[in-house]
Amino acid sequence: MSEAKLDFLDRSRAFWNPGKTQDWQDMGIDLVIDRREGYYLYDMDGHRLIDLHLNGGTYNLGHRNSELVQA
Repeated sequence: MSEAKLDFLDRSRAFWNPGKTQDWQDMGIDLVIDRREGYYLYDMDGHRLIDLHLNGGTYNLGHRNSELVQA
């Protein structure tokens, strides 16, 4: 795991949601989202994942819809 990812997880434990971050780590889930585009998420390791937890406008338009970004 990269130093940046470890640092982010440490800060998540300290400032965001310590229990949830630790639970995910205990289950082997080390997902840290780096960016979102269209219907995909990209983690800090460069893996492309389909976002199956889309909400509202994201469901209809995707993340960072190029037409909306240009507007």
